[in-house]
Amino acid sequence: DALPILRRQGRDYESLALDGPAGDVLLPSPDDPAVILFTGGTTGRSKGVVLSHRAVLANAVNELVDLGFGQAPDHVGLCLVPLFHSASLLCVFGPHYVTGGTTVSMRKFTEEGFRELVESERVTSTFIIPNMLRRLLKAGILQGGGLASLRQLHTGGGLLRMPDKEAIHAALPGVQLFFRYGLTEAGPMVTRLHDRDIRRPELDGSIGSEYFFAEVQIRDRMDREVPDGELGEICVRGPSIMLGYFDQPEATAAVLRDGWLHSGDLAVRD
Repeated sequence: DALPILRRQGRDYESLALDGPAGDVLLPSPDDPAVILFTGGTTGRSKGVVLSHRAVLANAVNELVDLGFGQAPDHVGLCLVPLFHSASLLCVFGPHYVTGGTTVSMRKFTEEGFRELVESERVTSTFIIPNMLRRLLKAGILQGGGLASLRQLHTGGGLLRMPDKEAIHAALPGVQLFFRYGLTEAGPMVTRLHDRDIRRPELDGSIGSEYFFAEVQIRDRMDREVPDGELGEICVRGPSIMLGYFDQPEATAAVLRDGWLHSGDLAVRD
């Protein structure tokens, strides 16, 4: 029941180990900023995405309700990508923290290090990008046995096509595999392709359908929703989208319009 404590960078933070939890008590509201994550470095200058406490919790609930990610206290999540990446901080650490589970962080990804950490920490779930999965397959780690604690693999951020899906299923037949799409500005998760659908040939390449707390429309340049089968921009609204870009009101106004986040990503809906 302890209240959050503010520790400022520098001497105040460094004294924590010696003096214990002193500092200013925080009583944040749901719409207060919780975290700033920087994104967009591959397409332009990086921008700070400000996410509220409501957004962080809504994303965690999405993971719990839709995917059962971190749902039980014995669940152990593994962060394979850096904690300044929303997939680790908000999609692995967040739901496990909310439910009283455990999170393990891997400082540098290696195939053998992955195997050792899953086995020693009894890891049950992780978010892992497709290229990491291909590296694990090539090294024989997934096929080698010993990963008995694993229950779920969550992936996204790149292409994962049917040959890889089939190889993963053959190596780990009892492990659920999910493909997800999101962006930091959305908090981050928008859609998911469930394990029950991921090996359906007609859905190969699909990013699935929207999460419980996400509403998605595909729109044209005039901001009109396009018919099924036509190309358009993914737009999303819901409690997990960002408050805005830190100290960049013009950039915020360009992507947040009438409560909808304009992702800049193109898709077709069937």
